[in-house]
Amino acid sequence: MRANKVPGIYRQGGFSMLEVLMAVLVMAVGVLGYAGLQLRALDSTNQAYARSQATLLAQATVERILANPSEYAYYIDSDNWPTTVPSSTVDDSCNKADCLPDAVAKWDVAQLRWQTWNLLPAGRVDVSPCIGSQLQCVRVAWNETLPSECEDANAVVAGIDCFVVEVLP
Repeated sequence: MRANKVPGIYRQGGFSMLEVLMAVLVMAVGVLGYAGLQLRALDSTNQAYARSQATLLAQATVERILANPSEYAYYIDSDNWPTTVPSSTVDDSCNKADCLPDAVAKWDVAQLRWQTWNLLPAGRVDVSPCIGSQLQCVRVAWNETLPSECEDANAVVAGIDCFVVEVLP
């Protein structure tokens, strides 16, 4: 009789089916977790892009108002900033000819509306008095949010797709 053989004890020669299934389950949970992280990262990237575009569009709006001070009243009238879908073609009339300040103001609004709609998903822009202050607000909203929904009676509403810049009158 050999000394290294004990009756009733056998050496394992490989992995059992249960061990393989557990390893596959652990791996699947890890892969699903990683995929969820990737989706969250993609969503965060899209939000960051939208916010950066909204910031640039709000800045462009303020700069256009400052560049045409004689038409300030036109720019701050919220009736001149419709929230409907703008024309599918960009107005280039003031690019081709000299325009008077009132025509430049109308052209600016049309340009900004077109840019906002095309750079942001369902983007909209308006300029009107801030709620609860003497300041003017430039509001850029996207993803079916209307600029009028950016503020309530207390402050700027958090958690919605909106960017607000307060400007001195």
